Amino acid sequence: MKMLKDRFPYHSQSTLLSIFSLEYQKRTKRTISRHHVPDVMERYYQRYLSETKARPTVPVMLELANEFTQSCHQEGNR
Repeated sequence: MKMLKDRFPYHSQSTLLSIFSLEYQKRTKRTISRHHVPDVMERYYQRYLSETKARPTVPVMLELANEFTQSCHQEGNR
C-alpha cells in the first residue's frame, strides 16, 4: 500500500484500497472458472489429503490458498 500511496500521493488511502480491491476481484473473476472444473477440484482435494497426511502440523489449506492466489495473478497477467 505504501508503494501506491507514494506513487499517487493525492489520492486517499481508502480510494487506493478500493481501486486495488476492485482490480483484485476482476482478476479473480477472470480466472476462477479454471479452478472449478471437476477434475481440477479433484486434484486439489487429493493434494490436500496427501499433504495433510504427510505433514499434519503444517497449515496445508493456507499453503494451497496462497498457491491458488498466485496462480490467479499469473494467469491474470497473461
